[in-house]
Amino acid sequence: SNARQFHGYNDLNAARKAFVAFTVAATGVLEPLRATPGLPEFKVWECGMASQAVPEAPKKTHWVQAINREPQNPFFGKDMLDCAVEIQRGGSNAP
Repeated sequence: SNARQFHGYNDLNAARKAFVAFTVAATGVLEPLRATPGLPEFKVWECGMASQAVPEAPKKTHWVQAINREPQNPFFGKDMLDCAVEIQRGGSNAP
């Protein structure tokens, strides 16, 4: 996994590309487990423009965050930090 290596990138674009690969894989595994008793609660968020920051990203890219945090979009840095749509259990977007 590249997760522990993000700090070692000298190039922001390379770090974002590695993070996209990690978050797509991690979210794919974690999202179906959200209702599993005993697991820490988390929210799944979506960025509809991730591919503009990271061309290799799916157009709508998801990431996982702890439930007690406001969304912090990891794809654009501080420019669009709060740009996110919560994905409800079952895959539907929040109203």
